[in-house]
Amino acid sequence: MFTSFRALAAVLACLLVFSSCQKEYSDTIAGPGGSAGATGVFKAKIDGVQYTADIGATGSMLLGSVAILAYSKEKKFFAIQITDTVSGTYVFSHSSGHAMVLVDSTDANKDAFSTTQGTDPGQVGGSVTITIDKAKKMISGTFSGKLFRDSDGKQKQITEGSFQVPYTSTVSAAKSTDTFRVKIDGADWSAKSINAVTSGGLLSIIASEQNLTKVVSIQLPQAVTAGTYDLDIATDYAGLYLPDGLTAYTASPGKVTVLERNTSSKRIRGNFEFKAVLLTNSATFLQMTEGYFSVGY
Repeated sequence: MFTSFRALAAVLACLLVFSSCQKEYSDTIAGPGGSAGATGVFKAKIDGVQYTADIGATGSMLLGSVAILAYSKEKKFFAIQITDTVSGTYVFSHSSGHAMVLVDSTDANKDAFSTTQGTDPGQVGGSVTITIDKAKKMISGTFSGKLFRDSDGKQKQITEGSFQVPYTSTVSAAKSTDTFRVKIDGADWSAKSINAVTSGGLLSIIASEQNLTKVVSIQLPQAVTAGTYDLDIATDYAGLYLPDGLTAYTASPGKVTVLERNTSSKRIRGNFEFKAVLLTNSATFLQMTEGYFSVGY
C-alpha cells in the first residue's frame, strides 16, 4: 500500500484521518488544530521499548472518523484511525477501516508500518478501545497490535498503548500569505486550509475545506527544483483529489510546473492540471485545470 506513492499514507491517513500530519520533526510541531505542542498524553511500547509522545499528541473528529496523532523527539510518528465516532472497542484489520500507522524518520526505510499491509493475518492485527468525552472534547483509550511494512517485510509489535488527547473538529485555516486554487470540472475552488508538509523525502501540498469535505493534494520530491514534471501515481510526482473525504481520485495523467522554490524563505509556488481518475473505476474521471499554489513549508 505505501510504496512509491508514499505520501498517500500521509495524505489519506492524515487528511482523511490525520490532516496535516507529519512535518519535518521539531520541538514545536503543530497538530491538526494548528497549535504547536499539543497537550495530550500518548505512550506505548514498540517491540518492548518505551515510546512517549514528548513533542505532542492530539486528535481529530472529522468525516465520521476519529484520528489520534502522536509525535516524539526521537522522530517517530504514530497515528490511529477509527472510522466511527462512538466510544467502544475497534479491531485493526485490512478490511475493518480501522488502522494504526507508525513512521520512524530515523530508519533508512522511511515507509510506514501499518495494520493495512501484509497478506498473512499473522502479520497485522490488534485493537483500540476509546472513550469520547464530547463535552470536554477529549478522547482517551488503550491499544495494542502488530504492524507490518510491505517494502521490506519487517514487523513491529505494539503493546501497553494508552492515550488521553484533546480533539478538534476542524483543520487550521489557511494563512493569509498562502494560496491554493483550481477549477474542478470548470467550477472555481479555493482552499480554506492549506499546508505543505514533508515526510520521507517528499513534499505534499495539501489543500482542503476546514471540515475536510474536499481535499486536493500535490506531491513532489522534497528537493524539487523549478521545472515542469509529469504527475503519475507510480512516481514521487502525484496528484490526489478527495471530493468527499472518502472517495479518492488520482492524477492520470497530469503536469505540475514549479515556478519557484525558495529554500531561504521556505516557500514554493507553481501551476498544475490533471485528469483526476477514480481509483476504483478508471472510467470515471473529472478535470482539474488552472491550478495554482503558493505556500510556505
